Amino acid sequence: MERFEDERDAVEKRPRRAIVWMAVTYWCVWVVFTHWPKIELPVISNIRLDKVGHFGGYSVLAFLLAMLVAIYWRGGLRLTRRDAVGVWLVIAVGGILDEWTQPYFGRSFEWGDYAADLLGGLCGLAIAAAVLSYRRSLHRAAAASS
Repeated sequence: MERFEDERDAVEKRPRRAIVWMAVTYWCVWVVFTHWPKIELPVISNIRLDKVGHFGGYSVLAFLLAMLVAIYWRGGLRLTRRDAVGVWLVIAVGGILDEWTQPYFGRSFEWGDYAADLLGGLCGLAIAAAVLSYRRSLHRAAAASS
């Protein structure tokens, strides 16, 4: 794919700082939430809400990290496969560290939670890739009409 010279300018400095702030803040809040003792979520119709929470939480985290890499690090609207693998590895390492440290806070290590973390990370990456692709197409259309 070709890279537009002004693609870096497609994302202004303010949104770049905002994505850094959102990713760091979200991850800190997520760590506190996943380590808070005695949070018990119910099971509704054989659906364990804690797994849904892990999936959703890591989807958001992966999305924010992917956007951070694309916007702040790459400086534009692009996420390479290598970037996506890197983000997913950060999610994988973060998820296992999250599970390993939970017993120190009165929580339990669960492989099912870790699986939900990994799948959520993939979902967040897919959503980020779709959003970035859409934004690139809008940017190309605007550049072509100028």
